[in-house]
Amino acid sequence: MQILNRIYSLFIGSRIMLYTACIQTIDCIYVLLIKPKFVIYKTLSLIIAIFTIPLLWSKEKDIETNPAFTYGSTPVFSAYNILKQAGAKSGMTFLDLGSGRGNLVFVAALGFEMNSIGIEIQNRHYRISKFIYNLMKNSKVTLLKENFLTSKLPNADIIFISNTCFPSFTEILLTKKLENLKIDTILLSMSAPLLSEKIKTQAVRTYLFSWGKGTVYFQRIVS
Repeated sequence: MQILNRIYSLFIGSRIMLYTACIQTIDCIYVLLIKPKFVIYKTLSLIIAIFTIPLLWSKEKDIETNPAFTYGSTPVFSAYNILKQAGAKSGMTFLDLGSGRGNLVFVAALGFEMNSIGIEIQNRHYRISKFIYNLMKNSKVTLLKENFLTSKLPNADIIFISNTCFPSFTEILLTKKLENLKIDTILLSMSAPLLSEKIKTQAVRTYLFSWGKGTVYFQRIVS
């Protein structure tokens, strides 16, 4: 049985790696042919993904075993379309809660000239995003290593929440915090809508992510 489980794990792992490689290939073609403004960022992120990530790993066992911190990335073509359909414009402020390696943060700044803020608690992902920031020196990007449940959230026009793996109590606490932000703030929640009388769902769309298809709920703070 252990041998069969091992074979199954290897099979699943191979499928995931193949899918991820396909997504990265599509993303590179998209950037080269359609959105060349992202070429430098995409090149840096790929180089880091291939060569640098093992060197930046740190021991965060209490964090890594928590399903709320499961990591997945958003390719440039999906990030750009999500922000475009959310109404992103130059001069607006974008906030990513759980920004990981900063994909959405950099796309918002480079693609739409938004003031872009990322909050990330995991040390390895924060260090990777900070490394890219130090190379690019984009003045519109701000990266914070904080816990968004305990830190004060800045007001933003568009907020992305990757809540796919959040336990219910985390989602409840975060929703309460978001309710206190300014009216008409756009909330982009992954996989499930944020449930509140003060938050209204306006659209539901599907995009490609590093793990497969994912649903994004376009919501707005109404009161």
